[in-house]
Amino acid sequence: MPAFKTPSKIPYSEGTRLMPAFNTPSKIPYSDVNLGRGTAHPPRWTSDSTVAEVTSIQLEFRDLSQTTGDSQYQVRSPVTQSA
Repeated sequence: MPAFKTPSKIPYSEGTRLMPAFNTPSKIPYSDVNLGRGTAHPPRWTSDSTVAEVTSIQLEFRDLSQTTGDSQYQVRSPVTQSA
């Protein structure tokens, strides 16, 4: 993925707004995040996120760190690999 030539604030803003997904007792991120309130919760139909959701989050946050040059996103996502 090519890096932005002019850093955009959008990836930082959206990535930071999604960080509450990782505030879980199990370290497995929640799938539902209310961006306006800064809160997150598991899906209403089950108590856990699915494997597909967790894997997608790991890949997306790794790419976000590479795109923005900010390691905070990648640092949070690998926690799910050991949970």
